[in-house]
Amino acid sequence: MHYPDKATSEAKRLALLLAIFVMLSGTYSLVTPLFEAPDEFAHLQFISWLAQGNPLPNIETDLAKVSHEIGQPPLYYGLLAPLAAQLDLSDLPSIAPLNRNWRSGAGINVHFHTEAEQFPYTGTAFTVRLIRLFSMVLGAITVAATYGMARLFSPRIAFTAAMLVAFNPQFLFMSGVVNNDNLVTALSALALLWLLKLMAKPAPSARHYLLLGIIWGLATLAKLTGVGLGAAIVVGLGIIAWRRRQWQPLLLGGALAGAAMLLVSGWWFWRNWVLYGDPLAWEAFLLANGNLLRSVPLGWGEAAQSSFFLTKSFWAMFSYGIPAPDLFYWFTNGFMLVMLVGLILWLGSGKLRRSRRAYLLIPVLVWCGVVYIALLRWMRLAVQTDQGRLIFPVIAGLGLLGAVGLHAFKGRWVSRTAVTLLSIWAAILPLYTIQHAFATPPPLAESAAIPSPQDVLFGEQIALLGFEAMPVVDVGDGFEVSLYWEGRQPMQESYVVALRLLDVDGAVIAGVDTLPYQNRYQTPVWPVARPFQDTYHLPLPETAVPGLATLAITLYPWRQTESPLPVSVNGQPIGPSVTLATVKIRGEAQVKQAPENSVQINFGSQLQLLGYDAPTEVTDATFAVTLHWQAVEPDGQNYTIFMHLLDAQGNLVTQADGPPQNGRYPTTILEPGEQLVDTHRFTLPQGLPSGEYQILMGVYHPETGLRLPAINTNNERFANDAVPLPKLIIIP
Repeated sequence: MHYPDKATSEAKRLALLLAIFVMLSGTYSLVTPLFEAPDEFAHLQFISWLAQGNPLPNIETDLAKVSHEIGQPPLYYGLLAPLAAQLDLSDLPSIAPLNRNWRSGAGINVHFHTEAEQFPYTGTAFTVRLIRLFSMVLGAITVAATYGMARLFSPRIAFTAAMLVAFNPQFLFMSGVVNNDNLVTALSALALLWLLKLMAKPAPSARHYLLLGIIWGLATLAKLTGVGLGAAIVVGLGIIAWRRRQWQPLLLGGALAGAAMLLVSGWWFWRNWVLYGDPLAWEAFLLANGNLLRSVPLGWGEAAQSSFFLTKSFWAMFSYGIPAPDLFYWFTNGFMLVMLVGLILWLGSGKLRRSRRAYLLIPVLVWCGVVYIALLRWMRLAVQTDQGRLIFPVIAGLGLLGAVGLHAFKGRWVSRTAVTLLSIWAAILPLYTIQHAFATPPPLAESAAIPSPQDVLFGEQIALLGFEAMPVVDVGDGFEVSLYWEGRQPMQESYVVALRLLDVDGAVIAGVDTLPYQNRYQTPVWPVARPFQDTYHLPLPETAVPGLATLAITLYPWRQTESPLPVSVNGQPIGPSVTLATVKIRGEAQVKQAPENSVQINFGSQLQLLGYDAPTEVTDATFAVTLHWQAVEPDGQNYTIFMHLLDAQGNLVTQADGPPQNGRYPTTILEPGEQLVDTHRFTLPQGLPSGEYQILMGVYHPETGLRLPAINTNNERFANDAVPLPKLIIIP
């Protein structure tokens, strides 16, 4: 019987890991809409420029035609241009129009997305998906190179190192999009792998040094970061020379590697020198990225301080700033702490002295340091550069160092637990975070019943078909309303939905201004005649006064609040907003009742008067009487409280009629058992003589004039259903 050898078994395990990586990265890619990855559209513009047969662009003259990525070395774009030339990119300018208000907060989408980019893919959508697949292959190369580097150091940690890279959610995300970072990352990992192999070889040959230089040159042509590999290479070759006690590996090997690097990429430096007077074209590169440059560069300390954000963005900060859940960052912070502690323990233990390959870590550390310092320099000059993906060229080295730290602890449970949890997060985040962030509302079924149907039109473009609102909301809770929208015409403008809860005086109780569907479904991408449901949440402050509120809606263009869309209802213009519903803001069911005068008088089966506060003597032109009510079995109708002031002859002097709380808390919203304090204010007529006066009060229906029966505790009905309150003396 034949048993597979260890090498074959490891190869199968590595192949399985790479297959899982590609599947996971493919998932991230599928849920990420076109051009919602950093600079993906700009990278594709560069590829398209070359695919059309154009020569390498000139930064100073072709910037507007290509993109701000024009300053990048051309290898990534040159590799993909022949492929793109065979495909259709004619719809590149139109397939996903730029959201020009994105930077000012108009939604999470940098581009508007349409059905043109959905499966089955055609045109630009097909091209992007194909190039993204190429990026996944580059990511898989990085994972394999990480495995190879770690295996040179210690076979025991090889798979842990590879999995630390393969299950990094941000690396999975970037490996599934169009970006030249993927090529420089893969080539940097290969260069470092080959360097470590040379360091482990007993006697590297000239061709080994030449191949190292070729990979270094290719990395330089992928991105300027690749130039920094020279520092790690010099250190690595120096270690070879030191271990062999001869200078030939450093001098001759360095010369061969450098010559090969210049043979591959020297033409690029020469071109830059001829065109821009600078082999790196650095000033021209800054010109291409002028919109990112700071007016005043940060200090090195400030840049280092802001680089702490890399601990988040290295692991997960998708698209243009979509974070993972906070719990994930708690996990990665603890995860990094464990790796760091383990690495320190390893460095301070006898394991370092016993390790035959510890010297392999030195160029890895140098390479990590070079990239970090280069990134700090870039962060000093430009905003929005504290992105973890910019240190991915060293991700293979970080994977190796992290694996050393995890395996410094006794047993393998620490490393296995860490990579298992990381893999679970890697599988969850594309669906939980990215897909959710870009989700759009499903269309309503044709048979769906729309509640509270409406015929409301905002401008000529947007129809409100119906709504469903909470009839009652408690103070301190959130108010929820669902609106049923339909686009009637294609739109170029992003319209904001402004919802307001207003009290009876028109003052704003609560409100929200948002783009539809939680800022994710801007009006320019609405298909015509495809209705959908959108739910909004208005937080109600603790300070909200209980009572009646109305829900009003306005739509206005982004950043143009003074230009709302005109509203028509049933074809009739009504102004800039529409009132949809009345809402009850409910306070405590039982109000502290402490009336100065306690009574118990029933008004029909609707209300019970528990008491009142009234003066016995009045010396001012105004005075107030406060009634303390409890609802018994309210019928939902609107009743008015009449308060009549009569003189000694029974003549009406003045009155203070009105619904409870002057309309703020009408009887239409009362619930059984609910208590209410209601104040009515009298204004005395001028010239009123001093004397004794009487207040009569009761309850009537304003439309019919009929009064509710007023009955005392002895079941006796008051004359005319008017309850006399104790007399008072008025002295004007």
